[in-house]
Amino acid sequence: MTLPGGSLSDIQSMLIIDFTYRCNGGSGTAQVALKFGATYVIPLTGVANNNSGWGRAIIGGSQQNLGFLVDSGIWRTEAATVSGEVLANNVTIDFRGSSTVGSIIIDQAVATLYAK
Repeated sequence: MTLPGGSLSDIQSMLIIDFTYRCNGGSGTAQVALKFGATYVIPLTGVANNNSGWGRAIIGGSQQNLGFLVDSGIWRTEAATVSGEVLANNVTIDFRGSSTVGSIIIDQAVATLYAK
């Protein structure tokens, strides 16, 4: 997913990314993360490897970010970051994950841009 350059040019604008995922690896270990350019808005987070969960990232026009991840109903992580990206350029939104056994499936990802 790519955010076009200039989309978050106003301090009152924001991008909200919601996603759901499943881990189907049984007894292995897994991690899930979300990056906005080079910045982790949801850092690599250990999740139960036979469960599902969801995440939300809020990326503000002032380059202030908030991200959190809920795995099987348990609050796993929360991060407040400042993006280092130049918002005048296109920015890649990247879902990351790893699993020692099985796979991680992103079931749904929705990005909503709120602009002034």
